[in-house]
Amino acid sequence: MSKFEEARELMNDTLLKDKGLYQGYQSNIAMLLHDEQDRNGKPINYKDHENRNEIAKKIINLIFS
Repeated sequence: MSKFEEARELMNDTLLKDKGLYQGYQSNIAMLLHDEQDRNGKPINYKDHENRNEIAKKIINLIFS
């Protein structure tokens, strides 16, 4: 198993055991999506490949930064 796989497994195990931490991540991701929609004043366009990638990058940065 790679170090990254080990880290993902540790993060998953930790999130499953710590409901407060899980809820914090869940809330932050939900707020990021809400803010993205508010920024445009329109629903998020999930059909736009570039838009989806930008939102995905923000979620990855939120989790791993």
